[in-house]
Amino acid sequence: MTLNQRSHNRAHLIAPVLLILSGCTAAPPAETPLSDAALAAVTDDAGAPKDQLARQIDDLFTMEGLGETRAVVVMANGKLAAERYGPGYDKDTRFISWSMAKTVTGVLIGMLIADGKLSLDAPAPVPLWQRPGDPRAEITLRHLLQMRSGLRHTEAGDPPYESSEVRMLFLDGRDDMARWASEQPLEAEPGDKFEYSSNTSVILADIAARALTDSDAPDARRQAVADYLQVRLFGPLGMTSMVPEF
Repeated sequence: MTLNQRSHNRAHLIAPVLLILSGCTAAPPAETPLSDAALAAVTDDAGAPKDQLARQIDDLFTMEGLGETRAVVVMANGKLAAERYGPGYDKDTRFISWSMAKTVTGVLIGMLIADGKLSLDAPAPVPLWQRPGDPRAEITLRHLLQMRSGLRHTEAGDPPYESSEVRMLFLDGRDDMARWASEQPLEAEPGDKFEYSSNTSVILADIAARALTDSDAPDARRQAVADYLQVRLFGPLGMTSMVPEF
């Protein structure tokens, strides 16, 4: 037998082995069938494959280690595409907006500017910054809205208690959050550095309240902001469940 013949015979022996091994490869695990509740959460004209969208939303409620998902609402082309709630919650539940309130605060400031009560590029009306020689007097509403105030606000601290957000909410700033946030020194020139900042939104909310009332009473300030938002924003948009807690 020649070398070529031996190689040819060996190839015939190897081929069946490879076929057997390939047949033993594990098939990918089948996806868990979607529940009726998962499918019912997605409308028939969602603008996306119904099963695919339903599974993506289902993962938010069932995926291990993700934490608690209380509600998911998806809009597409101005219509409701999907809506699902966790146990104990429904469409009538009022949820805390957390950082979504930053957007409402920005809109509030924008409406006050449109109404002539504030000026976008004038020095931000924070009394603490208007003292002679205070470099923070250069901070404008535009800088605050863009989160480019230059103030020393560190959203995430290491350790956590060094976070300016944690300090403002729970530690040395909790008794007067707006004042504490305003007291922080500059670490950059206003306008130069972006820094995501909950402290900045609190300063803006305080500016809005002072633009709407001369009262220092918390209840009066809160009511002034709530009334203004109702007339200028919530009412015209048909938003009946919003409760501002500035």
